[in-house]
Amino acid sequence: MKDRSIKLTDLIRVAGLLLTLPLLSSPLMAQRSPVIIPGKETLPLRVLTRPFSSVYETAQADAPIIEENLPAFQPLYVYTAPQVDDFDGATGWYEVGSDDKGTVLGWMKAEDLMEWKQAMCLAYTHPEGRQPVLMFGKRDSLFDLLQAPDRAEQAESLLNTATSGEIPDDFPLISMEPKRAVFMFIEEQFYLLPILSHEPIELEGREGRLLQLAAATTAKGGRGKTTLDDKVFVESAAIASTESKSVQDLKIELVYVIDTTASMQPFIEGTLRAMEKMAGSIAGDPDIADNVRFGLWAFRDSLEIEGIEYLTQNYTPELQDATAFATILGSVSEAKVGSKGFPEDVFSGVDKAIAETAWSEDAMRFIVLIGDAPSHTKGEAWNASGKGAEELSQLAKDKGIYVFSGHLRDYSDERKEPFFELTEQQFRKLSENRDYASSGREAYYSLPADDPAAFDAMSDTLLNAMRDLLSAARKEGSVEEVVSAAEPDDFDTSDSAATEVTVEQVETEVAGLANQMIKAALVDWIGKKDAVQAPRDITAWVVDKDLQDPMVPSLEVRVLINKNELDSLRTVLQELMLAGRQGQMSGTGFFDALQATSATLSVTPEQIANARTLSDTGLIPEFLQDLPYKSRIMGMSSEDWNNWSQDQQDEFLNDLDAKISYYAAVHDDPGVWVRLNMGDDPDAYVHPMSLEMLP
Repeated sequence: MKDRSIKLTDLIRVAGLLLTLPLLSSPLMAQRSPVIIPGKETLPLRVLTRPFSSVYETAQADAPIIEENLPAFQPLYVYTAPQVDDFDGATGWYEVGSDDKGTVLGWMKAEDLMEWKQAMCLAYTHPEGRQPVLMFGKRDSLFDLLQAPDRAEQAESLLNTATSGEIPDDFPLISMEPKRAVFMFIEEQFYLLPILSHEPIELEGREGRLLQLAAATTAKGGRGKTTLDDKVFVESAAIASTESKSVQDLKIELVYVIDTTASMQPFIEGTLRAMEKMAGSIAGDPDIADNVRFGLWAFRDSLEIEGIEYLTQNYTPELQDATAFATILGSVSEAKVGSKGFPEDVFSGVDKAIAETAWSEDAMRFIVLIGDAPSHTKGEAWNASGKGAEELSQLAKDKGIYVFSGHLRDYSDERKEPFFELTEQQFRKLSENRDYASSGREAYYSLPADDPAAFDAMSDTLLNAMRDLLSAARKEGSVEEVVSAAEPDDFDTSDSAATEVTVEQVETEVAGLANQMIKAALVDWIGKKDAVQAPRDITAWVVDKDLQDPMVPSLEVRVLINKNELDSLRTVLQELMLAGRQGQMSGTGFFDALQATSATLSVTPEQIANARTLSDTGLIPEFLQDLPYKSRIMGMSSEDWNNWSQDQQDEFLNDLDAKISYYAAVHDDPGVWVRLNMGDDPDAYVHPMSLEMLP
């Protein structure tokens, strides 16, 4: 059998070469298309391979094998599916391909595949503040636990048994999430948790989802089940989230994003004082000095303001050591002219820092935002980024960046006070880092703008926390001690409008927030650096809430969207925006205005005229349908639009505009796209889109 087998990777390579040759006009050379999911018009049917499955030359059990022992749960496209009339779900054959461009590989037994009709997958939330996800072999075992009055105690007992290495014969768990962070969406170790089925469930009054998942990875050596029977896996899964020998290689990159409009000079100088102290404190420790780099983005306001000089400016095209950075800070000054109104273009400064900083691949990444005013909001002409705080926060998470926001409240001018709430809302959202779901606390701090001692204390405390972590990383075994001592004090950041604070209060509170953020970032960094072994080659039942505290999500649903799908979604939103604006100007209904754009989107005016909601128009891409989230777009009707006020209509259209800007940023960032199959061209690479970023 092996003598006449052909390697699947070789077949894909040859197929790729053939696709580069000029196509002949013969109908025999026509490109084949995959099977479409029943009931859909464009969505191709995909399947996942089961462990130890094979590809055959023809649909016969005694046919030559093209490739045997395929990677488990590898996604493939279906080119011929078993006929429903004679298919019971276990017998029959599928003809499969590696892409949707006609690269057919061969035939596979139905028993070796499972259909994956919706490209949904799961991602673990940040592991801090919750129990690891427990993976059950049977749905009923998990369901019974969820209904038990002592659910939390039972879950703790299951976890203790799972990590003990002594597994009883009737144990309901088959595997578990490691305690260390599983960094899932990296090209070289892409870890996929496809959702095979899902159903809603209620836990303590909160809606959750009962999910059946598969687990697979593209990492080298990633073959074979990792279950609780595998003692090596169990030992690895039980390692604490901050325990790693890699911390001795720890590097930190800290980029300031500072408002440099008029009135900000005292805070520029305060940041400089903190940097000069930092440079002095690490001068005698070259190991620390070599492993921390600093950057600065300054932002002001629209260039339509005469004399404003710049919208954003990068003072550090290459990140600097502390001494060089202090020198750069000394050259920064506030604008000589005032802005028009109180808001500035904060979002453009943050956007540039996220996307255009010269971040390195192997460092912890932090942004410190300092400002005393809100940003121009979504839809405003002077918001050059086109994005809102929600989109920027997600972009930061996509790139592994943690944000600390320092909000300066200027009580000297009563005209500014009405803007405090908006500034706080924006700054809090920007600093909802990846650990927010479990901690419930943003890395946000507010202090009076007329208190230079308080500002110095905030700046010094932030830098000291970074320095202490780097120092601890040089001493084996001391990182856990540092981050354990870094637990934030129990203070209430919801009431952050204090007009007076003490230096001691600032130091205590900022240390708590900074160390919470640093510990969360460190957990992520270790997970990425160590390529933590995660469950693979299994199917299991899980719930997307923490079994001990259902308020905390343990898993989040993502949609694997390719570049072509992202482009189509962006086009639809652009047309919806155009129709909305035209409807507002002409006074016609939204759906009436949409009919004028129907030709662009390949639907008929009649489809739109007869539609009850937007989901009925044929405009919305099919991959958005049947997803487990409430879409503001899908259910919108003409009556909804007509009943909205002008402000509500504007809010809806501005949200669409911000999503369009977000999609453009994702499209152009090669670091957030991964390849599912060897034969995929770049347009078929996928991005695991958060449901929150869908319209």
